[in-house]
Amino acid sequence: MTVQIGAWRVMRRDVTAPFSAWGWALALALSSVGCLERDAPPGGWGSVDAMIENVALVTMEIDTVLPDGGVAVSSGSIAWVGPATAVPADLNAARIDGQGHFLMPGLIDLHVHASEHDLPLFLAAGVTTVLFKHGAPEHLEWRSLAEQGKLVSPRIFSTGPMIAGREIHWPHAVALSADEARALVREHASAGYDFIKVYDFLSPAAYDALSATARELGIPFLGHVPQGVSLEHALAAGQLCIDHAEQLIYAFAGRERSMELPREAVDSVASSLAGRNACVTSTLFGMKVFGMKAMMMRGSPWFDSLYARPAMELVDAGISEWWSSFRGATPSDEAKARRVHFYESQRDLTRRLVESGVTLAAGTDTPNLLLIPGYALHDELEILVDEVGLSPFQALRAVTAHASTILGRQEEFGVIVPGASADLLLVNGNPLDDVSAVRRTIGVMMRGRWYGREELARLVDPLPGGGSL
Repeated sequence: MTVQIGAWRVMRRDVTAPFSAWGWALALALSSVGCLERDAPPGGWGSVDAMIENVALVTMEIDTVLPDGGVAVSSGSIAWVGPATAVPADLNAARIDGQGHFLMPGLIDLHVHASEHDLPLFLAAGVTTVLFKHGAPEHLEWRSLAEQGKLVSPRIFSTGPMIAGREIHWPHAVALSADEARALVREHASAGYDFIKVYDFLSPAAYDALSATARELGIPFLGHVPQGVSLEHALAAGQLCIDHAEQLIYAFAGRERSMELPREAVDSVASSLAGRNACVTSTLFGMKVFGMKAMMMRGSPWFDSLYARPAMELVDAGISEWWSSFRGATPSDEAKARRVHFYESQRDLTRRLVESGVTLAAGTDTPNLLLIPGYALHDELEILVDEVGLSPFQALRAVTAHASTILGRQEEFGVIVPGASADLLLVNGNPLDDVSAVRRTIGVMMRGRWYGREELARLVDPLPGGGSL
């Protein structure tokens, strides 16, 4: 098949199969006889504001690195993608030399609960888009300011306040009846939220009213699977995405049996989603830390190492104090075994979901225990590769192209293609070989605005608690 990658047009039999280095070298060599196009940006080279050049491109369209590439940026968008040799030597634009580095789309965290203090941390970690999962008016204000370039922030999406079936600890709205559910969906849609957030304890009648009203208004709904609402019911109702693999286990086995779910039962759960138009948002690192906190004995080297990370200096003092209150648990051996089994069931289920063709996105549930804004997404990626067994490309799709599709913005960001927003991450190392390369940030571009390492460090230096990159 013919695949168009910016100004490259190449023949590929399988866009998911690796394309060898010599193959790309041959493809680039053929450009001299017209087998590859070398178009200028639509507005001509004079319209280019910035050029990232001499860089290896990880477009997230294919699982192959395009060597010696260039990305032209105009008015905050990607205007051109092509071989660096096609860039005019006298181009009058800000020129960013990516020699020896890899350029990929900015990362997307589809599950955050964060403060304004945290917004620069996301950018410093290469996270250029976030979805707030319990919305409030301030999130809509931040979204507007970020769009206007008046706030240093990733791109913001937000659900409305979580809609629960009874009073809960977290900020929320309560729908005790179908009428209350309908009214809340209309209220949240009218306020301008991007999604409706379904939470626990909703009755089937309230859930059905919520889903019907959301479909009527054209606003997607996502979140938990409430007790009393089966997984099949939620999928049939059109719930866009289900948060946490644990929610699938609850919906399948009930909360009272979730920690003893036989390992082979994950196949049945995965099969129920195969071929369905639904997605799952993984939050496995948060589950490993927060959900398994009871198994972490005082002095556990792994648990204590999380508190010793340099990025902990960037965390708000109040959050850091809350996290410290969890140290020193001394659970029974039985409790530890139950927690380990529950986490491993979710890990295995996540792998089976991907094998079954279910769309996987990734989120963190920041700022739950030890989830540092932005940096927790790096932890999530590493778990998806090292413990779930995904390839780096599969894991990275969950925080780029898959995530943007779930947000309804495929081709707008999450990929490197002409016309997409210039939300980009330059890293040291090939993330398709080693997903931890996303930790080695060289620079971040947000809507065409470039932040080099020194400027990223200045963004986080003044934060309460101090610290630096």
